[in-house]
Amino acid sequence: MNYIYDIYLNFNKSYFDFYDWFPNDSLVHIKKIPLVRVCTADFKKLVSSNVELASDVFANFINRTDLYHKEHLSAIIITDTKNAMAIKLNNNGISFERSSLTLEDEFDILHFSLKIHESQLKFKILSKINYNIATRKELNEQNYLLKHIHKLSYDTLKYMYYDCFNKEEDKKEVMLSALKEEIKDNFLSVHHMYNILNPISIK
Repeated sequence: MNYIYDIYLNFNKSYFDFYDWFPNDSLVHIKKIPLVRVCTADFKKLVSSNVELASDVFANFINRTDLYHKEHLSAIIITDTKNAMAIKLNNNGISFERSSLTLEDEFDILHFSLKIHESQLKFKILSKINYNIATRKELNEQNYLLKHIHKLSYDTLKYMYYDCFNKEEDKKEVMLSALKEEIKDNFLSVHHMYNILNPISIK
């Protein structure tokens, strides 16, 4: 089995690129983790799906990832020599968290993966994963807006509604409902609302 040594991973239920890591994220310092090279078709399936590894395959990875503080995980890094990602597995061999890699670590892993043989991982797709195109910062702002928009003053709410839909509305319930739907469905086009919704605007 091939291993990668001394790297940091940032496991989350949702996958985020390295540039989207936060300074206060709980990084895991990995001492040793299995590396598996797969074909590009399987890599795409593993990245875009929640999967369950076949029991005989999972048996090879149970607690094979060593942490520096003497703990163990069931996790692997997969690569198709063009991309790489870490996957954490639960006790049933089901993927439930993922991590991108630092640019330096990914470069080293891709280079090393050219020297190892491709493996065929047996797995079953359980469900597809819907990836957000928004950054974590934008998702946090979206959640903040949805949580606090009802606290806006009536005048600020009217301003935001007109700014968003280019028409006027007097009923508060109608404005709130429409703005919430827009924030949920088209946040990237209205994320400037976050700058409007601040402690001065909330009453």
